[in-house]
Amino acid sequence: MPQLDTVTFLTQYIWTLIALFILFYLLVTKILPQIEKIFKIRSTPLSSKNLSKTTDLQLIKKLLQL
Repeated sequence: MPQLDTVTFLTQYIWTLIALFILFYLLVTKILPQIEKIFKIRSTPLSSKNLSKTTDLQLIKKLLQL
């Protein structure tokens, strides 16, 4: 069984660790900051100045309550 071969087991293990480390690094440095920025932008409420410019204020207020 090649999966249990002691010669290739170590190299497979090392390559798996390297690939998982690269994925973790990309997740922490690239993806999570972008998601955090999107959540911050979405959580900021619209100011009343911006709401007064729109024509359908009641619809916007209902959408903000969701």
